[in-house]
Amino acid sequence: TMRLSDLFGSMPSGTTEVIILLGRPGMGKTRLVNKICQQWAEGTLKQYNLIFFFEFRQLNLISRRLSLQELLFDFFLRPEDCPSAVFEHLLEDTQHILMIFDGLDEFVEDIKLPSSPNSLGPDPLNAFSVSELFASLCHGNLLPGCTVLVTTRPKMVPDILLKTTTLLAEIWGFDREKVEEYSNSFFQCSALKDQAITCLKSNGKLLSMCYIPALCNIVCICLEYLLLQDVGSIQLPQTMTQFYIKIVFIFICKLQKLSGASKEADLSQHRATLASLCELAFKGLEQKKMLFYADEVPAHARDFASLYGLLSAFEVKASNGSAQAGYTFAHFSFQEFFAALFLLTSQTVDDNCLRDKFFLRSKWILKKGAKMAFSENCHIFLSGLSSQGCRQFLSSLAGQNESWIQERQAKITKILRKLAAASLTGPKVVELCHCVYETQDLHLAQHVGTLLNFTYQFRNFRLMPLDMTSLAFVINSSPNLVSLGFVGCPMEVEYLDVLASCENIKSLSFQCRSYGNKFAVVLSRSLPKIKRLTTFQLAGGNITVLGLEALLRAFENCHQLEDIKLQDNRMKQKEMIKIIEIFSTVERLKKIDLSHNQISENTILAFCRAAAVSPNVTELHIRKNTLTISFTGQSIKSGRLQTDETVPQ
Repeated sequence: TMRLSDLFGSMPSGTTEVIILLGRPGMGKTRLVNKICQQWAEGTLKQYNLIFFFEFRQLNLISRRLSLQELLFDFFLRPEDCPSAVFEHLLEDTQHILMIFDGLDEFVEDIKLPSSPNSLGPDPLNAFSVSELFASLCHGNLLPGCTVLVTTRPKMVPDILLKTTTLLAEIWGFDREKVEEYSNSFFQCSALKDQAITCLKSNGKLLSMCYIPALCNIVCICLEYLLLQDVGSIQLPQTMTQFYIKIVFIFICKLQKLSGASKEADLSQHRATLASLCELAFKGLEQKKMLFYADEVPAHARDFASLYGLLSAFEVKASNGSAQAGYTFAHFSFQEFFAALFLLTSQTVDDNCLRDKFFLRSKWILKKGAKMAFSENCHIFLSGLSSQGCRQFLSSLAGQNESWIQERQAKITKILRKLAAASLTGPKVVELCHCVYETQDLHLAQHVGTLLNFTYQFRNFRLMPLDMTSLAFVINSSPNLVSLGFVGCPMEVEYLDVLASCENIKSLSFQCRSYGNKFAVVLSRSLPKIKRLTTFQLAGGNITVLGLEALLRAFENCHQLEDIKLQDNRMKQKEMIKIIEIFSTVERLKKIDLSHNQISENTILAFCRAAAVSPNVTELHIRKNTLTISFTGQSIKSGRLQTDETVPQ
């Protein structure tokens, strides 16, 4: 965890610094860089005299070659007079300049340095492509000594950029406290505020979506509208797709000032408008485009979408430097949602197109290889829209009967079934589970859970609360016992409780140095509820007596537990001896592995004494960093062992 000020050094280093800020869509990357600009304007970031802010979605519109001076002055802000003198001053004081580039993942060009640069670096007055200018700034060939801040989604960072990176940071979005803070700010009426926060706190699925700030905003809009209807108990959407559908209905109802009755009729009145929005969104994804000129957006769609914030309007600079009106979807996820609607409702989309547009993303950062697909959530929305509950909505939007829609939906379900039979990496298993969760189809979840070989192994990527909810949905639908393992996977500890609903987990494993006492305490609340748990591992962590005591209390109530592995947790003598209490309290215990913790002479003696008087201990194995104890697997109740007992002569 770091503060905003920690991103930047307090004093210029004299060399170019490149800061890469990663964040999934909706995490607030653009808001954060705008906050940085605001703080600079308020005098907080005193180490910088000037900030230049560029969005790659706008830089995509520049097709010609241009000089650094043209980039700074024609596409950001031109000095009132003497631009050449101002530019010369910039070149002399580069250490106090912050260059911000937002949305690298939206850039359509490949990042590359100018070909055949001279030994002194490129001339700042020469013309280059936008890609070459950006790469030269990051490599310190232009404005050497400046700071370059780049935001991007954590899916691919070019090698050419990684080699120059000074700091790599990631925005993690909200936690429970931030969700409540945001809700307090969103709802102005205190009565609504209390009801909304109660709804969020009592609904784990709903809360898991709110960890993504952009989705939290959508949830709050829906909650506000539903609570204002004053209909007693409210029917909340269960998935991300359902929330986006609800948003469309809310906007239409607000537009017509109706309470929500006759939804199908309301939707049909706006069919042409929504169809235009869907086509615009889809064409944008196809062209890797998020920004549209005014003449690209049909007037009726522009008026409707702008009225309720689905489209945002702002001034953009064209390739020749002239100012024009431009539009973008309020958030990229809205563009993806409407594109998914297009794929399922347009008669121009055939089976091959539908199949080609459905893919599972990897959550790993890729350093090499081709660029990944532009879309982030389109496959999630396609899955959600394939559910039976969306059939009437899609039928009304498409102007087709429900049988026609059902055929389209069946093609998505067929794709998901085939993917379950493929050999998938851990990140793609999570993506598949999220797709299945969006469908809310228990039969599909059972089919997918059965084909995933009952073993889920995840390595080195962050798991969001919604990921954990989706995993639990599929695991609970599987008719078989499953093994679940996480290695180096950061996750919100509050969402470990979702594992308590998975009674058919037989083996559960966690390995990460960041897993400490808080992780152990929260996890211990769920372990006794996993009724089939036979093997548990928490390794490579950092546990003291506080976390260990919580685990030991949980182990007593895990009545099927046979194998406990607590290797390499930096436990010292106090923690190690504490574990002796478990010898007589876990009924079916067969083995404990405590290797690679602190094994002192006193620890060895204590374990020897305890083993000698414990009838269910069959073997004590100690060698260098190895310490394992084997048991009969049958409990012999004799009370708690005391570590000061002596070995019989």
